[in-house]
Amino acid sequence: MDKNLILVFIWISVLIVPSSAAAICKFSSTDRTNEMIELKDFVVEGDYPLKVGDVVTVSFKLRNVGQYDLTLTEKGIYATALTPEGVEDGFGFIKRWEVFKAGQEVQFVFQFKLYDAGSWKIWPSYEVWVGNEKRSEPREWHACEFSVGEVKDSDQDGVPDAKDNCPLRYNPNQEDSDGDGIGDVCDNCPIIYNPDQKDSNQDGVGDVCQQQCPEGCKCMEKTPNRYYTSCGDAVCGYENGVVKHCFKPLDSDNDGIPDYKDKCIDEPETFNGYMDDDGCPDEVIKKCPEKTRCLSKNDGFGMGYELYIENEMPVACGKAEGEYKYCFIPKAVEKVYAKKDVNGDGEIDIGDVVMISAHYGKRTVSAMPYDVNEDGIVDYKDLAIVGANYGISRDEEILRNFGLKSAGDLVRAIDSADSFRTLSAKTGIGEEKLLRLVERAEIREAIPEITKDELKLLESLDIDSIEDLQKLKTDDESLERLHRMLMENWMAMGYEEASLPTKLQLKNWIETSKGITPKVVVDEGGVRFPDGSSVSMEGEEGASVKLTEVSVPHPRVLTPRLRGAAWKIEGLPNVEGNVRGFIYDPSTLKIRAEKLLELNVSGGIGSGVGSIIREIVIEGRMIDVVKIPNLGGGYSLRFSSHLPAGKWRLTPVYHSSDSTYSARWRGNWHPDSVVIEITEISHHQ
Repeated sequence: MDKNLILVFIWISVLIVPSSAAAICKFSSTDRTNEMIELKDFVVEGDYPLKVGDVVTVSFKLRNVGQYDLTLTEKGIYATALTPEGVEDGFGFIKRWEVFKAGQEVQFVFQFKLYDAGSWKIWPSYEVWVGNEKRSEPREWHACEFSVGEVKDSDQDGVPDAKDNCPLRYNPNQEDSDGDGIGDVCDNCPIIYNPDQKDSNQDGVGDVCQQQCPEGCKCMEKTPNRYYTSCGDAVCGYENGVVKHCFKPLDSDNDGIPDYKDKCIDEPETFNGYMDDDGCPDEVIKKCPEKTRCLSKNDGFGMGYELYIENEMPVACGKAEGEYKYCFIPKAVEKVYAKKDVNGDGEIDIGDVVMISAHYGKRTVSAMPYDVNEDGIVDYKDLAIVGANYGISRDEEILRNFGLKSAGDLVRAIDSADSFRTLSAKTGIGEEKLLRLVERAEIREAIPEITKDELKLLESLDIDSIEDLQKLKTDDESLERLHRMLMENWMAMGYEEASLPTKLQLKNWIETSKGITPKVVVDEGGVRFPDGSSVSMEGEEGASVKLTEVSVPHPRVLTPRLRGAAWKIEGLPNVEGNVRGFIYDPSTLKIRAEKLLELNVSGGIGSGVGSIIREIVIEGRMIDVVKIPNLGGGYSLRFSSHLPAGKWRLTPVYHSSDSTYSARWRGNWHPDSVVIEITEISHHQ
């Protein structure tokens, strides 16, 4: 550049500190290089103060004021940025390999993102050929110098701390349910406006979510059943998204015994020292009838006797050391109670407890299916039997009766197709079910620490066997993806996230499985056993059974009888439907109807804030399938049945009355199901 020209042209660099987008640097004059390229209108604009991630707009004009055309190189006209690390970074390249004609003026405008904190410089640049030599602008030609500050985002959720409603916890969505300016993940009571976050007892829950219940009321997640009533709308507790309110137990007869304990809710207790906690009026001492014995409860139940019941009440026959004696009926032979799965869903679980509780204290014929010990009354002894066997499936109980009490016993009992078929025939457990039990037993034998709930969790992703475990990968990305999928299912099953198996546990399970040779191997041909024999588990080609044209009846109309004590159903319409795809003997097909109940696994029946709902089976029945000839030849399979109001699941099942035959589903392993809803409308005539 001509040194004399330096005296003529004046560099005007204005550093502006505005609060919004404006010129950071501005060169309003002109300057000319040795190559006769003139610079003017150089401006750098942006929002000041600048932070990492901000964008600046760089613009300038270059004019060829010489007499000759110039040829631009592969860089052409561009801008150069000197980073805080001292690295020159060119950007916005235009006019590459083009001729820069004499008298031509070029406008440059480009936006540049600032990616580092510290001191930056930006200046106009070009590169031209002069003979065989490349020539460029003077380095830092009227450079604009400015500083870029850090953007603080402590939780790295993409929201700067200054704007983050919870700066120390990851919450990119910035959810604030109560609108108090504090994000839900930080709010100690996210359902009630409380910007002050007052927490007097420093337990992490805001005072507005821990209001005191009135005397006589309890803080509960929701009313557990009809024996409780609300004490108001006050929120008395909040934890893990679950809201608690105040409830009090009802006492309809005002005898001081709440209805949930009171066997006679409309008749007050006679407080006379005899069974004063049952809530019923009663007499004191009676003489035991013939063939009964007067014993204490400990002696009577300890000897395996049954209480003698009169007018639905046990009979007190004496008193010793402050405790009553009762009349007991001796039993000649102790019974073995196998009827523990009262709702028939194949597993002894909460569904059975719910059904026994719903019929507690009853002696009616309709209640007898829930009388586990068959003593004529549904009571605490039935609950105790179910509780002692809780979590055991019906099939597992059958295997126990055949001496296979552990996973290892079952695995060792199966070594060939013959032993597999024999065990299926002896126990009456279908081959598909038995296969599932063997595969599950292999996992439990190989990984003894795995729980039943964790097995169910794996099965929710179709990880049913040692083979399935062996196929899983243990790299970090695969484990993270598997863990995330399992977490969703685990919480849907009603468990806390904290109890979910860790990624390390999953990795250990997978690596343990890779050192195991599976006892049974399942492939397209069926099941192969250690001796080389196999069992085919496939149905015939095309056997895909579905329920079609299922019609749900109109709402049933209920009207009171004259005395108003009961209801009668008018019309009794049928639930009807067809079965398609079953190619075997129609007499071996039935429809299993299962009545479903929504169960809040967080603590009761029904829904509630923060609740997790699961469906359990509370009643089951079989519906016959009828073979109806078609006019054009052939036949159709149709079913029809009266079902009470409620939610029902209908599933086609293979049925065999021959106990020696290994009954199994003769189509898909998982046949089609249909869920229907039957409602009732009540009105007075």
